[in-house]
Amino acid sequence: MSSEAKQHSEKQGEDQYGGVPVPDFPIGDLVQIECEGKKYSSILRGVVVPSCFLLDVPMVKGKAVPFYYNTRIAVRFISHGAVYGFMTLIIKVNPRPPLLLLGYPKKIEKFKLRKGDRVDVFIPVRVTCDKLPKISQGAILNLSEKGALLVMKKEEGMVAGQQILLEMTLPNQKPLKSMLGTIRHLQQSESKMNVGLCFVEDAEGYLQKARSFFQDCYSYQKDSL
Repeated sequence: MSSEAKQHSEKQGEDQYGGVPVPDFPIGDLVQIECEGKKYSSILRGVVVPSCFLLDVPMVKGKAVPFYYNTRIAVRFISHGAVYGFMTLIIKVNPRPPLLLLGYPKKIEKFKLRKGDRVDVFIPVRVTCDKLPKISQGAILNLSEKGALLVMKKEEGMVAGQQILLEMTLPNQKPLKSMLGTIRHLQQSESKMNVGLCFVEDAEGYLQKARSFFQDCYSYQKDSL
């Protein structure tokens, strides 16, 4: 494809979805839906671009919330540090298994969620805290000067405001044996959870090592743009 054709194709895609490129949809993760002023949590099961979305029917006290054909509904989800949202219509309610089939929207809106720049990484990490009976394994998926996004196996008892200890080795081979972080937010699916962390200043210099690594990565990222 020529550069002119590629630019034309990309522009068509952006125009079709309200100037917002098609995001990475969080298949298997939580999304929020709003219908008639009430908000519910659901799980995104699949997307066919540009045809439809497939979501679980939300449950309240063990019972499926009633939804109806052609009802207007709002959907919101988080992807790569931004929140996306759109309005659409229910085109089918499947009773068993309880699923909602939603029309693909003509416009997807994007709102920046996080403050400051981040770099995408993959750093295996060991997690300990008072609420965990044993050490849990996870990975840091992106990093900033002040915090990180951690993905790990779903664990009971972890809440926002709690402090956890991280043990990892940075890709530049510098070990961080007891990096302290405060949980800012949690997003859970059936088997895993995404944990937004704010790092805590420490006397060992671990935070400074993490910041130095972030700055190196960010400088390379800027140079490649």
